Amino acid sequence: MNSLNATRRFSRRLRLLMEALLVLYPLSWLGVWAAYNHFPMAWREAMMRQTAWLPPRLTWDTIGLLYVAGLPRFLVALGILFCLRQLFRLYEAGDFFERANVVLYRRLGTLFLVGVLASVLSDTLGSVALTLHNPPGQRMLTVGLSSDHLQLLFLGLIAMALGRVMEQGRLLQDEAKLTV
Repeated sequence: MNSLNATRRFSRRLRLLMEALLVLYPLSWLGVWAAYNHFPMAWREAMMRQTAWLPPRLTWDTIGLLYVAGLPRFLVALGILFCLRQLFRLYEAGDFFERANVVLYRRLGTLFLVGVLASVLSDTLGSVALTLHNPPGQRMLTVGLSSDHLQLLFLGLIAMALGRVMEQGRLLQDEAKLTV
């Protein structure tokens, strides 16, 4: 029973973390773009080194376009945080092998897989947003896959496999309840 209580406490902490991230992530995402031009030059240079296509100064319409371009990736990330919050809420309540767990694991797997497409789409739209004001012939459309996309794909497949395992656990638990 002590192990169950420890699991519930740990799940409560993780649920609270997911709830905090559900609030902080949108605020920080908006804040980074809104304050980009006001960051110290050293910060902007560091961001430019990580993403070679990011200029040192952005116009407000470009910032708005980049914000919109990032929405697919952003919405998938929020969906993942929401699913994790729900999953830890179930664990906190002591519900480990329920139908809801199975659904959440499968949803997480789907979101990770959709996250690959959302990330590619966001990056592509971002390249268009940054070069939209360039003269014809100097605009860019980039499409690419990276190891990050492969990691998301792998996480999605693992989450889907966990969903199948949880389904088997649920079936065994239901069978055990019926056994006298």
